[in-house]
Amino acid sequence: MRRYVLTVACSLVFLALGVMALVTPALASYVIADDATGGDCYLVGTWDQATGTCTLAQDVSVASGYAFNIASDNVTLDGNSHLVQGTGGVYVNNRQNVKVSNLMVSGGLCINVQYSDSVIFSGNTCEGSGVLVRYSTNIDVLDNSIITGNHGIRLIGSSNSTVKGNTGQTSQRFASCILLANSTNNTIMDNEYDYCGYYGIGLFDGSHDNVLSGNTILDVGGSSFMGKSCVVIRNAHNNALFNNNFYNCGSWCYMWSTCNDITFSQDLPTGGNYWSRYDEEREGCYDFNVDGICDSPKRLSGYFTDYLPWATPNGWATPSVLIEGALSNIDDLISSGEIASAGVGTALSSSLENALASLDAGNEGAGLNQIEAAINKVRAQSGKKISQETADEMIALLTSVLEKILNQ
Repeated sequence: MRRYVLTVACSLVFLALGVMALVTPALASYVIADDATGGDCYLVGTWDQATGTCTLAQDVSVASGYAFNIASDNVTLDGNSHLVQGTGGVYVNNRQNVKVSNLMVSGGLCINVQYSDSVIFSGNTCEGSGVLVRYSTNIDVLDNSIITGNHGIRLIGSSNSTVKGNTGQTSQRFASCILLANSTNNTIMDNEYDYCGYYGIGLFDGSHDNVLSGNTILDVGGSSFMGKSCVVIRNAHNNALFNNNFYNCGSWCYMWSTCNDITFSQDLPTGGNYWSRYDEEREGCYDFNVDGICDSPKRLSGYFTDYLPWATPNGWATPSVLIEGALSNIDDLISSGEIASAGVGTALSSSLENALASLDAGNEGAGLNQIEAAINKVRAQSGKKISQETADEMIALLTSVLEKILNQ
């Protein structure tokens, strides 16, 4: 519920800004260049030539094409939380050492990077057709919110890049959340997607030596063939997928053609992935030794196996990491109304902070008591000042923390 509320809120922000800004569209892209005025930067913002930074001072709209064309190396475009409207956000072609941040892009590709090296795209909010990186190296796509009708993030012919900490959803019937084609040595980690229109993660056409870890796919659309799959792999090899949370995927993994050395688990304590349809005894997941790992492997389509599937989401995380995650969500839960009282949120945070301090000091007994106190506070407010769904999720998380501590 919290994620859904935040997604809707983001859409409403765009709508409100679009009504309020009423920016007269420019006929073509604004060029950002490393010269005395920053190219066209002076028309829409301030230019710091010493740092090569253009900081927007207003919302921007263009009638066609990309709103911004990065025409020089070693420049930064800081959107300063302004709205950018057009048939595309930012175009980066054959450039080095470029940073784009803090934009709110509505319409078309959020950013199109091609034949470039060392580009950072971080902290942006995108509504349109996501992020496209082609034939580039050392590209960092970090901490963006991407809500799109098309593919979310695509790396094509690209290498040595990092896609981390992004959130969002895709809605188009044939859209993926994250897609790699003919791409190598990339790290895809800690991304969270509420919904993927057709399949979650795609590894295609010679992609190899990529690591995908810590990602969460909450729901997948589609129907037959590739649809409703968490992972789709075609003609790819030497890729590692572990410690991901995969929910509500009908086919789990659909793999065909040449797929060699695809691993879905690592040696303990790392283990494999969490699969929401393989986490109960009736689904074949027994955990008789109470180590958090299903005793039997998870068989995947296409001759692949997750040999060490986790029985709970984020089962690989330490108790301290799980508590830190719960703490980081409390402010968002208050903002969204899932926790209706700031006082309740503060009291809950205090219990969790005390538990974290006790565990970090090696005092497991005190930590256990403080976690139990937090569970009791949540249970007392369930359906009252904490929504039933949120309370159930928090109780399940904190109970899993207790079990981890007791079974260490």
